[in-house]
Amino acid sequence: MENPTISDPFGDGVSPESKKIARDNALKFGLYLGIISVCISLIFYLIDPLLVVKVSALGYVIILISILASVYFTLEIRKAIGGFWNFKFAFSSIFIMFLVSILISQVYQVVLVKVIDKDYSQKIIDASLEKARRDMAAKGITGETLDKQMEMVKGFIPDMASTKTLLLGFLFSVVFATIGSLIYAAIFKKDKPVFSTSA
Repeated sequence: MENPTISDPFGDGVSPESKKIARDNALKFGLYLGIISVCISLIFYLIDPLLVVKVSALGYVIILISILASVYFTLEIRKAIGGFWNFKFAFSSIFIMFLVSILISQVYQVVLVKVIDKDYSQKIIDASLEKARRDMAAKGITGETLDKQMEMVKGFIPDMASTKTLLLGFLFSVVFATIGSLIYAAIFKKDKPVFSTSA
């Protein structure tokens, strides 16, 4: 069978076959990545809706799992097209994967705060404020100083159910996905050797 990376009728270094294979795999692994993200979030929610607020380290666990999964899926996409891709091709494929994952996560977020638990956003706000108050009190902050700082904290806690917050969350996610795709493409690009040796 002909390696899909060999045929290059358009002269852009990437064959139509490779583009299709990469796109199909990026869509598939983006779906997987999104499902993983939703499953983790749903498990935490079912254990305790406020678990992420109570145990802040869980945020790092989610990030670590997402990074490990996305790296594995990136390598799988590259392997599916023969093991080689240039920076531009790698970036576009990885970005598609991230974008699909973001869309799935965003849909879950909307369903969670708009349908499943309409009070979830307020619960998060209340729990975050209570945690902030305890942390400040533990540091010896009391009285008017505490009240003033709590007012400042309120301004930094978004309403997760508001359309503005959801849209901003999506836009920021796309920005981070773009940056992440650039970083991944730089790390995992692997140009096909100009000269190959035969055994």
